[in-house]
Amino acid sequence: MIVKPENVPAATPTWRRVSLSQIDLVENRRPLDEENLRRLEPSIAENGVLQPVGLVAVGNRFLLCIGNHRHEVTKRLGHTEIDALVWPEGTPPEQMLVFSLHENHLRKDESVEDTFKRVTELARYHRCSFTEAAVHACVTPGTLSKIRKSVGKLCPEALKVARENKIGVAITYEVARRAKTEDEQTAWLKEHAAGRMSRDAIIRMSGGKKSKAPKQVTFELKMDEVAFQLTFPRTISYEELFDAIAKLKAGIQVHAKQNLPIHVLAEVMA
Repeated sequence: MIVKPENVPAATPTWRRVSLSQIDLVENRRPLDEENLRRLEPSIAENGVLQPVGLVAVGNRFLLCIGNHRHEVTKRLGHTEIDALVWPEGTPPEQMLVFSLHENHLRKDESVEDTFKRVTELARYHRCSFTEAAVHACVTPGTLSKIRKSVGKLCPEALKVARENKIGVAITYEVARRAKTEDEQTAWLKEHAAGRMSRDAIIRMSGGKKSKAPKQVTFELKMDEVAFQLTFPRTISYEELFDAIAKLKAGIQVHAKQNLPIHVLAEVMA
């Protein structure tokens, strides 16, 4: 259940029919999924929009925050109006994003990335830890750990394959955990999507005992207000150390581009 923070005023929507010509689209909306549009079209053509879209009033116009696919199908079918829940002008964008992500969750229309984003936005919305946000999102600690591993370890192309084929966390976690290269991640997920590679097969692909880990070197250093602790094998080369630091920087940059709240960075990257 989503609980609003005390300093965010409650906003109650009202139901109404709205002209499509009065609706504007948000700039950072997700790309439309043509398969989803084709699936929705016969239902909306026969029954209309069963679940209203979500709008925020902006003067005498409305901003579409929830229901991009329903809006697009209605427009393609030649309709001029759509059922909508309209939130009052000034409703915080963060609040609408939480509602939108929660609606996707209730429809079981989430990718692994969507779930990660929902937990992230709840952490921002409630100003709480990532673990506490997962409780609001009804995500168990075990599932949260697998989602973090999937999003943190899979390359962009592998995540795209998982998203487009609606591959769940049980598979993405095993691939993130066991594949040795980005090409292997992508190939395994494509094979799974085609029905040629089960979860058990993925686990078998990484079989074999691991060699004993070499002795480690650990030291701490501080730069300005940021403290670091580095631990690495004694046998590592400078080039390998530089590569590891570059991957750490790249991981932080990804979360920075996602505008992840910095107070949950340690939880997400752990």
